[in-house]
Amino acid sequence: MKKLISSFGAVILFAASSLGANAPKLIDVQVTGHGKPVILIPGLACSGAVWDDTVNHLQDKYECHVVSIAGFGATPAQKTDELFDAVRDQIIAYAREHKLDKPAIVGHSLGGTLALAIGEAAPELPSDIVSVDGLPFLAGVMFPGVTDAEGAKKAAASMRQMIGRQTPEQFAQYQSGVTIPSMVTKPDDVKRIAEMCGKSDPATVAQAMSELLGRDYRPELGKIKCPVLVLGALAGLLQYAPKDALEQNYKTQFTNAPQTRFQFFDKSKHFIMVDDPAGFYATLDKELVAR
Repeated sequence: MKKLISSFGAVILFAASSLGANAPKLIDVQVTGHGKPVILIPGLACSGAVWDDTVNHLQDKYECHVVSIAGFGATPAQKTDELFDAVRDQIIAYAREHKLDKPAIVGHSLGGTLALAIGEAAPELPSDIVSVDGLPFLAGVMFPGVTDAEGAKKAAASMRQMIGRQTPEQFAQYQSGVTIPSMVTKPDDVKRIAEMCGKSDPATVAQAMSELLGRDYRPELGKIKCPVLVLGALAGLLQYAPKDALEQNYKTQFTNAPQTRFQFFDKSKHFIMVDDPAGFYATLDKELVAR
């Protein structure tokens, strides 16, 4: 059975208290299945539909709470001065309002960073965090020589300007022609994901990317109390650096969270759950059963 908990219903419940009566509604949550709760957060420009196949795999054993973020995919955009941290806070408030008992939090890319940020801000909330190719300091791998958030702010501002000035048509074309082919392997999957991302609001994506690049969550990783599993996608990167060096780049970001474990996917690009669903499901099943 599938039930939609929209931001009008779910988010409005906590808007008047923890988020303020006039706070924009930045998340929709679709709930499917029965069992222990799992929150699934999409990456940049993706709607919650990116998790459809994962939900089909999990729904017989788990209650899946799939987040969609305003301005990503076909989810209507909302104007807000602060996006990333506001989405983090709304997911936390949603979980508390709905009394989710120790949900596992699974996030892809930006969603993985959000999962880590949730674990830092509300360490009592999650039972487990699975970050699918999401890092606490993205700028550190995107911009060689950048070592902290302060150093990333100029690059982040430039990125926001570059994406934000694209028309919706230009943005969609760039997703289908450049961005998604670099992150997904099979042509049919590229088309499907690019169509989803191409519906996003360019200004929202630009804001989200800029905020993500301008943040460094590494110093606060020690606040996370639950197990952390990081899945690293290497297939799109092996042409640029040796495997050992790539793996070390991931591991050094999590020095402050010594409980973190890693699994690397040599044949998957950034969308691991799309490129290697069997391997991804096996890894996720093992992690969820163990908690």
